[in-house]
Amino acid sequence: MGLSNEIESMFGLSELKQTKVYQEAKQEGARQEKLRMIPVLLKLGLSVVETAKE
Repeated sequence: MGLSNEIESMFGLSELKQTKVYQEAKQEGARQEKLRMIPVLLKLGLSVVETAKE
């Protein structure tokens, strides 16, 4: 068992990651990151349509 697996076991992280609250928070974080990237992608020359696909 690797160190990260041992740490996950100690703190019950693997069980936490299965909860609905964790999954929703993770999705919200990913959504926020995508929104933060929109101006960067537009500045790099992607069109609005291309940005929306990403």
